[in-house]
Amino acid sequence: MPKAFLYIILFLAPVWANAQTTQPDMTVFGYKLGEPLHVPECSCEIKAYLGGTRFNKKEYYEYTYPPLSAVDCFERGDLNKYDPKKTKSLPEVTNGFIDIYFAKNKIPAICPVISFTAGILDSKLIGITFKIRSDEANSDLEQLKQKYGNDVSIKRYQLQNGFGATRNCFSATWTFPALTVTLLSADGTTYTSPYGTVTIAIPQKNDNNNQNDRKL
Repeated sequence: MPKAFLYIILFLAPVWANAQTTQPDMTVFGYKLGEPLHVPECSCEIKAYLGGTRFNKKEYYEYTYPPLSAVDCFERGDLNKYDPKKTKSLPEVTNGFIDIYFAKNKIPAICPVISFTAGILDSKLIGITFKIRSDEANSDLEQLKQKYGNDVSIKRYQLQNGFGATRNCFSATWTFPALTVTLLSADGTTYTSPYGTVTIAIPQKNDNNNQNDRKL
């Protein structure tokens, strides 16, 4: 859900006509959107394990990340595709999504998990999405208002389980010329989901050169 939702905000969301004119704070967790992302990769270790059949055992090797480090660091989602025997150094990540893990004892109170997802384009940070606790969504909304202002669009809706019980939810959106901030009090359509999502991103124009889109 988080990466898919971030993708929608980054590449499919238009620049709304009614965008706020004030310049918002572009810094999130100490990282500034629109600028090169400088964060080290979490230290990789090489793990050996046995595979193969019962009578033909074979030793394999793979990269793996250790537990939390003393500094913020990122993990790539496709680490398992690199073979330590063939890849002596991992390539730089310049586009796509990475998960940035907070340093020990430096996890923000608004983020109940130990990481957030970062969207990268040409080595620049263009979006951040992170989990929040659904039961703290209202207080998180007030915290975001302090940062981005009271000019926020709030839409309320309900989730329902198979027994007919309903759950009140909401989405909140701040729209600026160069930034979109969205809070979902509950992820997806799961009635029992304990988490919501906050996405803070720079909308990217959809460069579609399809001839069917040409003006008359």
